[in-house]
Amino acid sequence: MSGSPTRAIHETLPRTAFPVAPLAAALLGFAWFVQLGGLRALDPSNLDWIIGDHAQHLLGWLFFRNEDWRLPLGAIGSLLYPVGTTIGFTDSNPWVAVLLRPFSGVLPADFQFIGAWLALSFTLQGWYGARIMEALGARPVAQLAGAALFILAPPLVRRLGHDTLTAHWLLLALVWLNLRRTRNVRGTLVHAAVLNVVAAGVHPYLAAMVLALTVALLARLVVDQLLPVGAAAAAGAVTMSLVAGVFLLFGYLGTSAELESGGFGLYSADLLALINPFDYSRWLPALPAGEGQYEGFGYLGAGGVGLAVAALVVARLRGVTLRPAPSVVPLTIAAMLMFVFALSDHVTVAGRIVLTMRSLYDLAGSLVESMRASGRFVWPLHYLALTGALAVVVRRDVLKPAVATALIVAAAAAQAVERRPEPLFYPHGWKRLAHPAWARVGVSYRHFVLYPGYYPVGPGECPASSLEWSEVRPLAYEAYRQRMTFNSGYVARVPMEALRRYCASLDDDVAAGRLDPRSVYVVEPDRIEAFTRAGATCGTLDAYHVCVAPVVGGPFRRALEENPVR
Repeated sequence: MSGSPTRAIHETLPRTAFPVAPLAAALLGFAWFVQLGGLRALDPSNLDWIIGDHAQHLLGWLFFRNEDWRLPLGAIGSLLYPVGTTIGFTDSNPWVAVLLRPFSGVLPADFQFIGAWLALSFTLQGWYGARIMEALGARPVAQLAGAALFILAPPLVRRLGHDTLTAHWLLLALVWLNLRRTRNVRGTLVHAAVLNVVAAGVHPYLAAMVLALTVALLARLVVDQLLPVGAAAAAGAVTMSLVAGVFLLFGYLGTSAELESGGFGLYSADLLALINPFDYSRWLPALPAGEGQYEGFGYLGAGGVGLAVAALVVARLRGVTLRPAPSVVPLTIAAMLMFVFALSDHVTVAGRIVLTMRSLYDLAGSLVESMRASGRFVWPLHYLALTGALAVVVRRDVLKPAVATALIVAAAAAQAVERRPEPLFYPHGWKRLAHPAWARVGVSYRHFVLYPGYYPVGPGECPASSLEWSEVRPLAYEAYRQRMTFNSGYVARVPMEALRRYCASLDDDVAAGRLDPRSVYVVEPDRIEAFTRAGATCGTLDAYHVCVAPVVGGPFRRALEENPVR
């Protein structure tokens, strides 16, 4: 074992009362987030930078604020009404949303926590990155430099558009627990269990990865003879039960929500994922990749790749044999197995299929489809490969500490300047309905009905709205502001049968002229005739064609009469 590149992780390190390097690394992570343009995102009342997936997550949280408490925790009846959804399926960071919900009454109406979560992710990425370096036996300056490489990880930066998936620090925390030497087994198990509970209430993909790394941790404790096999199995069962319990609590399990069909194999990783920069690098050209393989973005960065190559070359020149310690083998196996899953049933090299394993994955059925963006499972291998390169560099029989530190600093510098400049938090304006008639629509009406609705289903399931998500958002936002329901939404999963029944019922009601007097209908231009036949008052507000039943008067109806459809 003397040739192990991870030998340093088993050295007993002097403990200081004040963790200077991890704290400095945490501040560095926050500083990198600010440098990326995130300062404006920290204003909780600023919605002007929120688009795309962020808008989905924000609206889920906003609608949740208007709900009564019930199970599953985070249930939302007013969005995708009358079918409903949960903050889990709107990807609204369930733990944070639930913890903030009791304070909703004192929070401003326009309140977002997405920016704060992104900043926290980068901060904790630095903290746990330094902890990993500490476990590798690096000196404080090298700890900070190594943490910088984790902070600058291209897959992390690329996930800024999807806030919950930036919690890569959860993966780093499990890598650290797998690497560090400790006799406090109980504390380690509790730490791992807490991380699993947190991950389960942040995002299911991260929860699956954290759970796999936890199994590796249990195996490592058995290999190190710190935990009997029976106790490890019991700890694993308890941890899995906790994860399942959180999933049940937030409605991921035990509901009628059906999984999205299709997609597995499209959103995969390529065998060249660790070295394919896509369009991230200003220096290196993108390698060929499949259409959906952006989900499998695992690029180590110029600094990471350069550091790995330098580590291998120097170790070879020094005649150092590189073998993983037995205690690191479970971690390596877990990361490799997740990478195999990331490749999906169609294994590709530079986007070209070289192996098909569909028959193997067919055995898993819907479980596989629930993780259809399998390419994301490349992230553990990305961080383990980076950790391995750093482990070799900081070994005393490979390089002198000062030289190792200089090499890591150079790699981090390369990583920092390689990213192709692109705006990440630019203000574009959170679009709101402008016509003054909307301001009191909630006084006379209870429901917003987009017809046809905007639904997260495949063709033929329900009539599809021709509006873009960016055009649907202002309607959903106004429904939140007026404490009204909204029949549409952008969610990850949906109870399909219930939605089909609603779509059919809505079509029947419109065709028969049965218009709900409590509803404001936002109608496609080619569907207006059915409403006018039923005697509805229709008009155009903010470029939307809007109709209401003839039995309710008031200022909103008068506004429609004053702005007839042309």
